[in-house]
Amino acid sequence: MNLTSHSVMTTPPGRQSLYYLSKLKNIIATTNFMGLYGITLKTAKLNTITDIDGNHYLDCLTGASVNIIGYDNNEAAYAYYEQCLEIQHSCFTYSPHSKVIEFAELLLSITPGGNNRKVILGLSGSDANDAAIKVIRSQKPNKKILYFVNSYHGTTGFSQQVSNFKNFNDNLYNFSEDYIGLRYPKNEFQEQNTLAVISKLFITGEIGAVILEPIQGDAGILLLSDHFLKSLFQLTRKYNVIFSIDEVQTGMGRTGKWWAIEHYNIVPDIMVVGKSLGGGYAPVAATIIKADFEDQMIPGQHVLTLAGHPPSCAASIEVIRYIMNKNLIQNASECGERIRKQLQFKLQHYDFVKEVRGKGLMIGIEIDVEKDELLAKKIAFRCVEMGVYVGYYGELNNVIRVEPPLTLTNEETAIIVDTLHQVCEEYKLYRFPERINQKVKEFAIGL
Repeated sequence: MNLTSHSVMTTPPGRQSLYYLSKLKNIIATTNFMGLYGITLKTAKLNTITDIDGNHYLDCLTGASVNIIGYDNNEAAYAYYEQCLEIQHSCFTYSPHSKVIEFAELLLSITPGGNNRKVILGLSGSDANDAAIKVIRSQKPNKKILYFVNSYHGTTGFSQQVSNFKNFNDNLYNFSEDYIGLRYPKNEFQEQNTLAVISKLFITGEIGAVILEPIQGDAGILLLSDHFLKSLFQLTRKYNVIFSIDEVQTGMGRTGKWWAIEHYNIVPDIMVVGKSLGGGYAPVAATIIKADFEDQMIPGQHVLTLAGHPPSCAASIEVIRYIMNKNLIQNASECGERIRKQLQFKLQHYDFVKEVRGKGLMIGIEIDVEKDELLAKKIAFRCVEMGVYVGYYGELNNVIRVEPPLTLTNEETAIIVDTLHQVCEEYKLYRFPERINQKVKEFAIGL
């Protein structure tokens, strides 16, 4: 098999995928599963994933923006394995390990303001955002936290409350005056109004922090203007408000810089990282805080038994080094710009495509779902049938998600563009296979 190719021989989901899907429904809790296509994956190589029925797909989802250096990376895999042979777990909280210190030092070396920062070790973006909010509360007791509705900061305690993502808080959290949610502005007019509201809130002195994604990811890859983010940051400086940025989805080079906030020349007070920090080889996350922010934290207020796991840190070190050594951040910038510009040109004539947007290899294609609420899912499903494994999300599940590995090649860039163009042309000409409608209804859950 040509590992840069994509080949779908059995219409997905195939027989084996359906078998495991039926087993899943019997043994896995519903809350754990939001399947996109009913496909069960089995193996992967380079930038190609293979399902259990033998279909090969060019990966444009990367395990929800995690597998940032592609697949089958010996350096990261062997680093984890070799560290396990030495010692698999030390419980860093009680017994530190040198590999964890090495990891934290390397992470700080690529972090804005790293010379004056400290690391809180974590396992996921959710618990890392929990840590950020604990730090905020310790620094700003009795103050409120400003956040943006339909952010996705996590599904644990504090992180879920500052997300207010769709209906995820229902039956779990009562309304709390500790958090104030605003809509993420989508145009210049909304940005000006939002800044005015924020300024009035800050003047009251009741706001202790603002937490946000530099690009709102699961809400549909929503971008803010330079003016808005810089103005917001300046307001936080003026009114002594903590500025906490969530780089869980945007970080590790995905947007063409190590961290998306670097596009705006802003050094945040707190930065949360996760997902691709471990490259999919291990669950690793971190909360990076100003060094003096730890003064009010009590030892043990945020500890996780497996945080600071030596094999996971060893793998993460190799992921960071691989990105550095292979110049993958520049590749993300160049490939991403090429995809975005070509899609904007080729899809501009389709009235059901509202916008192509993004930075680097974090690209969203917004679909008009007013007449057909399932249209984005249908387009995504058809792309998968043609061998390009995109995702979909957004407030209305109306945005096609294109987030391939940073190791993407020029040939694969062309495949992505051509496939999306071909699928949109099929839909325009009423040539969509009838099975797509039924499959979307049966298998496409999504966020």
